[in-house]
Amino acid sequence: MVKADPNGAAEAAVGFLRGTDEELQLEGLRFLETAPYGARIGRALVGALGAGSSAVRVRALAILARQRESRAFDPLVERVKRGSTGELTVAEARAAGEALASVDPARARPLFKEWARPSGLLGRLAPGQTILRWAAVSGLAHLPGRDSEDLLEWLSHHTAD
Repeated sequence: MVKADPNGAAEAAVGFLRGTDEELQLEGLRFLETAPYGARIGRALVGALGAGSSAVRVRALAILARQRESRAFDPLVERVKRGSTGELTVAEARAAGEALASVDPARARPLFKEWARPSGLLGRLAPGQTILRWAAVSGLAHLPGRDSEDLLEWLSHHTAD
């Protein structure tokens, strides 16, 4: 199908992402990784962040990061915040942190600082704080600069997570 009708193959891959079968979703992502990237594929990948499978979400995050899809920044932040209280796995939080650092480093840095070192006692004890820290640490590791290094060092001395 890829050779005979590349556009049809892309349509099928996007359709697989809309389904619920993890194996088909992963197959669709395998194709989209090598397909010519465009807004339509970007929207499909952002939509895949709501998939029921963590493996599908992690794979979609990796592709978005590789494509540096800046339009995905806000949906990624929402996904991490919403999922931090239960459904987000550590692997997904790490992939999300890396994706955020890749798609918009300037906007990601202050967000990571907030997640890594929230203000006030309630912020530090909020549900999901551990997952937010995983995302922050993973993202900060991909952002060069002394402030990233300082925050990572502070975290290594002040958290047991």
